Amino acid sequence: MDANRSYEMTTDIPESITTPDTVETSIGTFEFFDGVPTKSSAEMAYDFLDKVNAYKALLSTIPTVSINELRRGQAAAGAEACHQICIFDTLMDSKGLVLTGNTSTMYALGFLDLEKDGPTVIELPEGMLGVLNDMGFLYMTDLGAAGPDNDKGVKAASDNIRDNLKVYPLSRAANPPAMEFINVSGKEINTILPTDFTFFERINEVIQKEPQGFLDVEVLGLLRSIGIVKGRPFAPDARMKRILTDAAAIAEATARSVTYYPRYPGTYAWRDTEGTWVVPFADHDSSWIEAGARKIECQLYYHYNCIVVTPAMAAAPGPGKGSEYVFASLDSEKRILEGSKGYEMTLPANVPVADFWAITLYDTQTRSQLQTDQQFPTLDTYTKGLRANEDGSYTIHFGPEAPAGKESNWLQTIAGKSFFVCLRMYGPTEPWIEGDWRPGDVELAG
Repeated sequence: MDANRSYEMTTDIPESITTPDTVETSIGTFEFFDGVPTKSSAEMAYDFLDKVNAYKALLSTIPTVSINELRRGQAAAGAEACHQICIFDTLMDSKGLVLTGNTSTMYALGFLDLEKDGPTVIELPEGMLGVLNDMGFLYMTDLGAAGPDNDKGVKAASDNIRDNLKVYPLSRAANPPAMEFINVSGKEINTILPTDFTFFERINEVIQKEPQGFLDVEVLGLLRSIGIVKGRPFAPDARMKRILTDAAAIAEATARSVTYYPRYPGTYAWRDTEGTWVVPFADHDSSWIEAGARKIECQLYYHYNCIVVTPAMAAAPGPGKGSEYVFASLDSEKRILEGSKGYEMTLPANVPVADFWAITLYDTQTRSQLQTDQQFPTLDTYTKGLRANEDGSYTIHFGPEAPAGKESNWLQTIAGKSFFVCLRMYGPTEPWIEGDWRPGDVELAG
């Protein structure tokens, strides 16, 4: 038989459906005999398939592992039951590792275990915004209404929560367990998701704990392909562990690239310019869904850098209500911010907020508050001694040392480290919502 001759049943076969004997690719050269790969080529293809599946699985489950790390961090602090709540009595400072946690509002965090407790009751104090997210870190519902803690004073806000927040199983409504509040202000607590091989051990932990099918079947299929299946031990061999470790490193690089160089237009704070300020909720949308499809990079950006999902944080529900945030991780020339250098930014006069504004610095490694000699790496409306310029604007300074005479308007940075800036607007009013008032870029001083 001669494969090159024509036979009675021969037809013209398009090249697009055949495979040559040698194929050069970015991962190596594949060899075939009449479309059948050699054993070594098949092994190379399987290595790549497993790596791609692991890469996609990690990026797809960052939200789930992130909320699980919150659960692990709180459990390590002693909050393991629904009536045990971690509270930042004197606000969150930079000791705790929490994704872009703020220093201005009172946090009280807890978890419900419906498998153990069944239906559970939450009695929320007046003036407290409660948010329910599931273990995929998807928004479920809001509870209560938010109010600025600074208006009441920190102690009053803490007392309100301690005196009035109640969480208990419905089955124990007649005799609920006494609430336990664990103050984690100033404590070392780690809630940051790992992005090395440990990530896969963490997602396996969640898969074993949560109900069958709580994640999308395609995501569960990716996890299954790399050995993570409910009811089965996760025990990768040396080959698979090597692949998973490499996939995690590539996924980590991807998440950081999406963070610091976003390419989706709706990530920018104002659609008429691709400036340096970006919004964590792209398009001010907490679902990241458009035309029935998930905006994958936008969801990745948020969950790699932030926690808690609610529409109240994505877009102000009306002038003077809710809150909105913008981040800047590059200077006005789109260069990486270096902690050894001095920078400044300006808030134009008449900052358009009904409540208050706040500027906080974050560590680019942990995406948590930058740890310096300043307990709270924040300047806000309530900062004592904050000085306005003659025109009513504010110039904020960043650097390892305060410029002479500007100490009250200075936030410390660290030589050899980068950082990023978050501007929070609590109760933003029309000039902010309409884009008429905008903060200045972070500029290299001098």
